[in-house]
Amino acid sequence: MKLKNKNRKTEKQAIIFRLFLFCCTLFGVQEIINAQNFEKIQFYEALKVLEKVEKTPKSPVIAIIDGAVRKELFSETVFWTNIHEIPNNNIDDDGNGYVDDYEGWNFSNDTNDVINNGLGDWHGTPVFSLVNRLVSSAQKIKLMNLVKGDKIDEVLESLRYVLSMRKKYNETGGKEGAFIVAVNCSWGKNMLWAADFPEWCSIYNELGEQGVLVVSSVPNNNINVDEVGDMPSTCRSEYLLTVTNVNKLDEKVVEAAYGSYSVDIAAPGDRSVTLLNSGEYGVFGGTSAAAPYVSGTIGLLYTVFIEQFQNDIIERPQETALLIKQLILEGSDKSVSLENIITSEGRLNVFKSVKLLLDEYGENEKYEAVFSDLNIQKIYPNPVKNNCKLLIESDRSEEVSISIIDINGLIVETFSDFTIKGIKEVLINLADFQLSRGIYFLQVRNESNLYDTTKMIVK
Repeated sequence: MKLKNKNRKTEKQAIIFRLFLFCCTLFGVQEIINAQNFEKIQFYEALKVLEKVEKTPKSPVIAIIDGAVRKELFSETVFWTNIHEIPNNNIDDDGNGYVDDYEGWNFSNDTNDVINNGLGDWHGTPVFSLVNRLVSSAQKIKLMNLVKGDKIDEVLESLRYVLSMRKKYNETGGKEGAFIVAVNCSWGKNMLWAADFPEWCSIYNELGEQGVLVVSSVPNNNINVDEVGDMPSTCRSEYLLTVTNVNKLDEKVVEAAYGSYSVDIAAPGDRSVTLLNSGEYGVFGGTSAAAPYVSGTIGLLYTVFIEQFQNDIIERPQETALLIKQLILEGSDKSVSLENIITSEGRLNVFKSVKLLLDEYGENEKYEAVFSDLNIQKIYPNPVKNNCKLLIESDRSEEVSISIIDINGLIVETFSDFTIKGIKEVLINLADFQLSRGIYFLQVRNESNLYDTTKMIVK
């Protein structure tokens, strides 16, 4: 077996990025980021349910095959590490053919440098951040950082690395390898056909047999991949989930591929806000941003502890992977704009997929009475300057009045909105009300005369 040589350099953490992350925490920037596109996929409702259910003691892993990542921008706890490898001892401790792959592997230069000498990558960092946004609430989930190469042989080797790690995990009862449940591939090769790459397609079947689903984005072109080709979209593996991109209106983005046979589902990647490689938050879109929503959802589903479900993961990993794919496709919200152009004709809905998993194992009571009658979950950012968002939880769908009350108890403004059974995000534009600086209270009252109040600081 060929042993890989290491060529790993480290870089000191830059003070400017520490300060940036501190400011994000201080001023609630992360809360704004997490809200982006989450209401559309009912992430908040899913999170509410997942907070109530028991969690698996295992640590599901999502492998992200992409560019390098600026590691210092993230918490150390989100990264998968190869605990069976002693870092920097120049020995292949776990015998997998890769020397010092403690933090993953770089398949573009055949080293263990997965951070590009601390520089990261313009594509790798934001994709990693998008997956992390979805799974950060589930602290058990770890993200495996694998740097892909541009050559097809390098792509195949990165997939084989994932395969070998999950296979070893299964064969040793979890004592070795890694519990990889999903692979995020926000990339592909345009205008290629599966028929010309049988080895590539077969790897997805091998991964599926071990219990791994692969999520791949389609091209950022308004093309029918059924007619012009794409890899890996045209592979007919049951363990491959191909993802296109929709906007906030659930319309397929013009510059996003489709295919009634080759494209499975859509996700709201359009204008996603994420952590960029520069260390600043910004817009990152395209189908590359859509795939992470699906990969993250797979990871979240695997955190649910239901005894029979966890037994199935161990004893029937292949069938369980297919079940998870089925729950994601069946749980999608159907959209007219997606009719007849993708197989599911729908956009990802995390909450519905979670409910379907609980239904599958007879645990539906865990979500049926999970929502409060009326509750303001949070207001962010707070203090507020121009606008803010209000998260309202309710156990019914009805009209509500939202009042802004000053410190003296006088109602300054009142407007109407609607709640849903679940969690609704309401945008409040302060420019409409011309409020002076100070402390105010936001009160939400429904038709049943139930109400909740929270403090708002206008700066």
